[in-house]
Amino acid sequence: MFGIKRDDPIIITATLWRGAMIDRFAQIEFLIDRTLACCVAAATINETEAEATLPSHRCKTLLKALNHPRLAAKAKPARDSLKTVLTLWSERNALCHGRFKPAAKSVSLHWIAHENGKRVTKHIQILPTQMLAKLGELDRLKTVLGSQLGEINKLCANPAT
Repeated sequence: MFGIKRDDPIIITATLWRGAMIDRFAQIEFLIDRTLACCVAAATINETEAEATLPSHRCKTLLKALNHPRLAAKAKPARDSLKTVLTLWSERNALCHGRFKPAAKSVSLHWIAHENGKRVTKHIQILPTQMLAKLGELDRLKTVLGSQLGEINKLCANPAT
């Protein structure tokens, strides 16, 4: 690996960062799935749509559910956060399916994206400070989204509010 040993700090840092980022995305997927279940129970979305195979499709389905007249007035913050999640989805795919290529002070992540029926090779190069910043941003998004979706779950459980 270009003269970099497996126990080099950049490799360890990048591996830990990758795992932490994937964990945050998994937590976001859990939040989305839990709220979809609440929306199904409240009949704001049908069960077939809520059971979409791909996580990005479930996110889009939840966006649709949050436009339901029963939820729309209070769901704008959650919709905005979900839209942000969708903009980050290619990073999630890169983290889950990409390959690391280390350099002395940074790491490149290479992956294949499928956009509009075409394979597109992509990569990012990231420094340890950028890794920490991205993790912090995703962590904040997860926390805010969790709170917002918690409010939606309460609204679904108690439609009179």
